[in-house]
Amino acid sequence: QEQMSGSFRPNASASGTVIGAKADALRTYLQSKTTDVEFSQTYNLVRASGEESGEEVLRMVTEIIGTEKAQELLKLFQLLCFLEDVAKNPSA
Repeated sequence: QEQMSGSFRPNASASGTVIGAKADALRTYLQSKTTDVEFSQTYNLVRASGEESGEEVLRMVTEIIGTEKAQELLKLFQLLCFLEDVAKNPSA
């Protein structure tokens, strides 16, 4: 049984709970570094960018949040999407 950040989810597998908590923490961090609109637009862009080249995604994210933030946060947005996917499908 896992206890993370004061939230207990008895029906979640241990890995799902830990990974889900990491995704929540990363989402909170990214939201603190961006406006609500920037977060939403960047998150949706990264989530939908599966076949785009890395350079093209960086260019599009730069248009939304600026060069400095894009360089710092793009990989974290990608990690957030990955962690969310793993948390949804811990056995996949």
